[in-house]
Amino acid sequence: MRKLFNGIKAQILKSEILKNAFSVFYLQTIASLIGLLNTFLIIKAIGINGLGTIAILTTYVNFYIGVFSFYSYTAVIKFGQEAIVNKDILGLKKYFKRALLLDILSSVATLIIAYLLINITSSYFGIGQQTQKYIVLYLVLIPFSVIRTVTAVLRLSNDYKSEPFVAIVTSIVKMLVILFGLFYALPIQYFIITDIIISIIGSIMLAFFGYRCLKKIKCLDFYKVKLTPDKEFIRFNLYNNFASTLNLPIGQLTNFIINKLLGVDAVGIFNVISKFGGIFNQVISALTQSLFPELSRLVALKEFLKALKIVEKTFLIMVSGGVIASVVFMISYPIWLHYFIPATFYNGTLLSTYTIYMALVGAVAGVHLLFTSLNLVRYNIPLVLFCNSVYIILLLILPNKLGLLGVIIALILQTTMMASLKYFIIKKKNKSANY
Repeated sequence: MRKLFNGIKAQILKSEILKNAFSVFYLQTIASLIGLLNTFLIIKAIGINGLGTIAILTTYVNFYIGVFSFYSYTAVIKFGQEAIVNKDILGLKKYFKRALLLDILSSVATLIIAYLLINITSSYFGIGQQTQKYIVLYLVLIPFSVIRTVTAVLRLSNDYKSEPFVAIVTSIVKMLVILFGLFYALPIQYFIITDIIISIIGSIMLAFFGYRCLKKIKCLDFYKVKLTPDKEFIRFNLYNNFASTLNLPIGQLTNFIINKLLGVDAVGIFNVISKFGGIFNQVISALTQSLFPELSRLVALKEFLKALKIVEKTFLIMVSGGVIASVVFMISYPIWLHYFIPATFYNGTLLSTYTIYMALVGAVAGVHLLFTSLNLVRYNIPLVLFCNSVYIILLLILPNKLGLLGVIIALILQTTMMASLKYFIIKKKNKSANY
């Protein structure tokens, strides 16, 4: 056993990707476990309906951020990694400034539009009057979405610990806040306001670590550089963000659709299931955070086959892990699931199936990242339009017959379709371009 452990440890230390992924994983897993405890406590405090309400508030803000805000994280890593490989510090600074300007301008537009469309959105998706009032409070988080691009700076400076550290700190603070509210039986308004405050604190902490990383890579004065036209960066960012917007049905719209078709309690149950799947999500997050910079570097060095081998190996590991975790959840759910939601066979099946879905998302993450690294984002729009059209059709049919299980099956089918088509394009482009 010791020999096996030492062998695994040696492999982790030898591989930069595995070492960085492990650094992120164990810290984010701690944050995720605390998050599970917070979910248990908040259900005790405000019930599954209250949890569903908070999920809808978060969904509303993230939905409009997804539609109208730029998210330059991907562009900064792709082009920033190329600038680092070419030792082009001036170019790197220009990418930072260009990304920040785009993100700030788009976040201001997002805040205005999200406020003006509260009534229309709420009416269409069946969001209650009281929840609409809470949405106004949550809108304050939109300007802080700009700080998401800071995480790209962390990746480029090889900092894989600051972000999960922030997640741990905010999770612990949230736990203490929830315990206080539970002890004094405070209303849902307390949990909503404190959730907003804690989110802002987390954003400020990330901004501080981003400042430190900029200083480390000698780019603290990036805002002083004079920008020149960069059609490739802008085109890539536009394609990538437009594709992300079209992909919203898989992310933020799902909660809205569940609320419309199955009610706010179903949103609460889905979010409990998602929290357990979120443990697997830590593996995905750890892999993507360490994998994307490395794949971008390999593509910049024209080492395509090496990058593809990493992607294929990641797929096999994640699928195997997902099957094992799914079986464990299916066997063990009667023992502990009742602490969160009723421990019925149906809910156990939901949990097990959602785990397979999350494992599949992690398994194909490398395909999406390599697709982006190869600057094939122009194909994203037709792919997303096709796959999401199929997904929405399934989402309107399957939940009526299978409930939440139908939602998860629709997600699995969409994920499989999208990744398969991208993998086919990658292989075809490789043959024609001879990477």
